Amino acid sequence: SAKLVPEAYGVRPSFKQVNFDTDPNWEEGLAAFKPDIVFALNVYNWLTDKERFLRFLARFPVVILEGHDDYETEVERLTRYAPGECRLVSVSERGRPLLICTRS
Repeated sequence: SAKLVPEAYGVRPSFKQVNFDTDPNWEEGLAAFKPDIVFALNVYNWLTDKERFLRFLARFPVVILEGHDDYETEVERLTRYAPGECRLVSVSERGRPLLICTRS
């Protein structure tokens, strides 16, 4: 998904891999990376501290997320900390919603 979505939008992303559960300073490292768009594909369900991750995502103007739950549940999660607009882009091969959210 991380490669297919950028192709659909015609962009060339840089990737950074982080272990959210073992790196206590992951927020600073990712924020220093200064992404224009944050891709969170198949991540949320596996995190220990889900609220910390959502607060971090709320910092960025554009987030693309592959959810694990239904569309409405994923939108509620993503807009809890930063109101904005989310729309369904597609559904993954596993039937998961793929959303793009922009912060207000």
